[in-house]
Amino acid sequence: MTKPASFPDTSSSATSALINGLWTLALILSVSSALLATLFQSWTSIVEKKNREIAANADPDLRALINLRTQLGLQRYALGAIAWVTLGSLHLAVLTFFIGLVLYVRTLSVLLTLSVAVPGCAVAAFYTFASLAPLCDPHCPSETPLTYLILLVGRCFTALLSVPLFYGAFAVRLVVEGKVGEVARLLL
Repeated sequence: MTKPASFPDTSSSATSALINGLWTLALILSVSSALLATLFQSWTSIVEKKNREIAANADPDLRALINLRTQLGLQRYALGAIAWVTLGSLHLAVLTFFIGLVLYVRTLSVLLTLSVAVPGCAVAAFYTFASLAPLCDPHCPSETPLTYLILLVGRCFTALLSVPLFYGAFAVRLVVEGKVGEVARLLL
């Protein structure tokens, strides 16, 4: 009986699995973004077409009511949020693809890694600046999904801090006024 020929080891390394996982995630995010963008464009064109048909011969008061109805519908179904989620998932897809690319070229050559990582870091620095600039200057025209994420985290952090600060300041005021019993009742 002959021994079967040995097959090469087909198990992937942890790095290969990570790279493939990142690229698969990037593909899923980018295809999902494309689908959401197509749906968003379709929805907005339907709304625009309906409004154009209705408002073609309407007087200004009726057009104002149509615009109000449209704005309320857009807010009710969060079309603005869908647009930002779509854009954010596309940005995340680019980021995950780039991280996977850097990890991949890292296995090939140091020079190739530098030739990919240095321009990538420059783009990341510009993106970070474009995301942070509107927080410092309200007239800045650049806003990214990262800008809104930073604002959301900041608001949550502020809300979490404001409650203890408010009660702390209130307790200090009661102590200064000599109402220590009120402080104990407030804490219980």
